[in-house]
Amino acid sequence: MRAIAATAARIVALSNGLAAALVLTIFSAMAVQVVSRYVFNSSVFWADDVAIWGMAWLVMLACVGLCFDWKHIHVPALVNALPVRPRQLTIMLSQALTLGLLVALAWYGFQVVGGTFHRVTPGLGLSTRWFKLAIPFCALLSAIVVAARLAADFFAWRRGDHAHFAGYGQSGSAD
Repeated sequence: MRAIAATAARIVALSNGLAAALVLTIFSAMAVQVVSRYVFNSSVFWADDVAIWGMAWLVMLACVGLCFDWKHIHVPALVNALPVRPRQLTIMLSQALTLGLLVALAWYGFQVVGGTFHRVTPGLGLSTRWFKLAIPFCALLSAIVVAARLAADFFAWRRGDHAHFAGYGQSGSAD
């Protein structure tokens, strides 16, 4: 179980590191574009593509950490109103449904990426396949960390560890 949690934590750390690098890249590309347009009265043809692609990848990479920490947007009022045992089962059902959605998104996304209907961007000269890859790749990473979370919750439930579930729904935290 520890190996699964450690692997999930490494995936989250890697995605967070890549997301941080993308923030710097996006900021730099936008700064270059602003200086180019307003100081030199010219446009850098690739900066918009870098910023747009970077933002798409940034959002999807950030989802990996949010899924792991279970800090995505949710309304826990109904779940928190349930008695302890049904609350735990509801949380795990929610995770299982989330896992199913992420697997379906990854599968369909890889079908799209593998398709033949891609274009080449004028700014970077790259296939939009790389832009579209953000969704299935990060959905797959998110599915792995949600599966790890679900496994940890399942084993806590089997042990009768009610404290493990105490933080769910409290200020958006699952810890």
